[in-house]
Amino acid sequence: MEWYLADSDCCVAGLRGSGIQSSLIVGIVAVRFVFLPLIGTAIVKGAVHFGLVHSDPLYQFVLLLQFAVPPALNIGMSSLIL
Repeated sequence: MEWYLADSDCCVAGLRGSGIQSSLIVGIVAVRFVFLPLIGTAIVKGAVHFGLVHSDPLYQFVLLLQFAVPPALNIGMSSLIL
């Protein structure tokens, strides 16, 4: 557990002293957590519309979950570190 705390301390200190603009971080978070899941949803819905993917609701749910889970896992890990 100690290495989690040490790692988060390094990350916080690194952001303060690295000169990274907060707008860059906000942009990355917005793309990662908002736009990529929206694009994934559009891809799955488009594939269903054109017949590239079966119209089975469970199969579509699993595909949509694949686009939504990585950000959810990141949020969960971030909450564990903090």
